[in-house]
Amino acid sequence: MGFSSINGTSKRGQQLPLRTKIVDLIGSSSAEQYFAEAFLQDIWPKVDLDYKAMAEDIAAVCKTQLDERRIPAFAEYRVKSRDSISKSLERRELHRIKEGKGSYNGFSDILDDLHDPAGIRLVVDYPRGLEAASSFITESF
Repeated sequence: MGFSSINGTSKRGQQLPLRTKIVDLIGSSSAEQYFAEAFLQDIWPKVDLDYKAMAEDIAAVCKTQLDERRIPAFAEYRVKSRDSISKSLERRELHRIKEGKGSYNGFSDILDDLHDPAGIRLVVDYPRGLEAASSFITESF
């Protein structure tokens, strides 16, 4: 289907898979506490453009596939802003504390709680395209 850029080098020249890049950045971080703050200041700025490139690539492949299947639709993408991620992590950390799990103990806790930093939206032009678009999504993802 053409999603190799997610797991390897993208057409934009990304040399490492995104997950590997994040793990490397975490390994080089000197944060000993306040992991959410360190993530937002030290790690996210170094990967947000990678998320944007990945989301853009996936949206383009989806649009191509929809066109090939003759499904009138368009594909949009978005990457969460640093502010949105900050608010989300704040809410999730408060929820962790209420459940007795405590504050974030490391970057792995943050990565577990960081949901949908990038997203793709497929919008069909006509209701008759919904079933075909749904099938495409189910088959592809």
